Amino acid sequence: MIATLFRNRAAQHRLAAAALAGVVAARQALPAANAAPPAALIAIDDLVKEYATGAGPVRVLHDVSLRVQPGEFVAVVGASGSGKSTLINMITGIDRPTSGDVQVAGQRLNDLDENGMARWRGRNVGVIFQFFQLLPALTILENVVLPMDFCNTWPAHERTARAMHLLDQVEMADQAHKLPGAVSGGQKQRAAIARALANDPPLLVGDEPTGNLDSRTADRIFGLFGDLAARAATVEQLTESRERNRLAREMHDTLAHSLTGLSVQLQALGRLMASDPDAAQAQLKAAQATVRDGIGEARRSIQALRATPLADLGLSEALRQLCRSYAERLAIAFDCHIDDVGALDPATEQAIYRTAEAALANVEQHAGAAQVSVRLEQEDGALTLRVRDDGVGFDAEAVASDRYGLAGMRERAVGIGATLDVRSGLGLGTEIAFTTRGNSVWQLL
Repeated sequence: MIATLFRNRAAQHRLAAAALAGVVAARQALPAANAAPPAALIAIDDLVKEYATGAGPVRVLHDVSLRVQPGEFVAVVGASGSGKSTLINMITGIDRPTSGDVQVAGQRLNDLDENGMARWRGRNVGVIFQFFQLLPALTILENVVLPMDFCNTWPAHERTARAMHLLDQVEMADQAHKLPGAVSGGQKQRAAIARALANDPPLLVGDEPTGNLDSRTADRIFGLFGDLAARAATVEQLTESRERNRLAREMHDTLAHSLTGLSVQLQALGRLMASDPDAAQAQLKAAQATVRDGIGEARRSIQALRATPLADLGLSEALRQLCRSYAERLAIAFDCHIDDVGALDPATEQAIYRTAEAALANVEQHAGAAQVSVRLEQEDGALTLRVRDDGVGFDAEAVASDRYGLAGMRERAVGIGATLDVRSGLGLGTEIAFTTRGNSVWQLL
């Protein structure tokens, strides 16, 4: 889910419309009456910023604390010199606080060095400048592709198509091959918005994004911001609905498989009771085992249909909580290493979390493992979930495609353009690697 933050001195007359857009976009972020509030996308505590001058230090920000939730549409309003740009610079990591804590998209900015900050900013923040800052020697299309080239967030052969898709979202596809000097101010701003979205950032920041536009074009741009945030909320709803439908199908298939097997075993039991009591007893035990397995699978599926902790905790912390839960239940060696990846689009978060759930359920029910490793790592624009155990394993070539939740894992991978690699062998344990590049929320629109 995306949040949108703007600095604008002239925003007072648009605050009602901006607030309404925020209500629409943040609907998924509002907790139920008995639920914990969702994790903030921006969390600022006791922020102070001072600048050294010849006359002594000048304090620009005084103990600022702020929370912005995923999906919110926020305007920072104030007189010239009141610290609006300084606050924006703190949030984007362009400047450092004198004291206080700044956390954005799951990352504490105070902990990053300059190189780490540049890498983080490229993937997590889209900045829309008042004067557009489009490179004049590049076409509109090339300007939008450029952030993907710098951050390597998308495969090279996909970047042009993605840039065209984003330009189409802001009604600029027909201007893609023109230079910035050949289009109007409003069109330049739309191109700048597409560029800001290029790496699927969870946060959009605008520093006077309409300050250089006439009032009619500015209103259209604000309408576009609200529309983009509302569409992101709709994507999240659709993603959750698709995931629940998939889990319901898995539960139906599990029950149908278990009940069919039980029916066959009971028929055999009836024939054996008179002729071979010992065989009948063995068949009865097999039927009881089928019932236990079916009930266990049904319970797992029903549990999975309940809301995940993603909305409250975010992907990284939700995975850590999942690891802790299984480590306590299984009482085996458990290695859990989860990178802080910040906010991703809903489809990616759901796919990764549900795949981890299914893999760990297999470890608990089938593997007989003594050691388990769960890792979520981000490298070179790719995000990989890896679950490995040293259990009994299985013949990956011979096992049915719908066993061990494999069908659901493959469907999730296909749904977000990820890759799924399953490696297992009898007596060799199992490793599941789920790899995705970028966040696909704007591709889904």
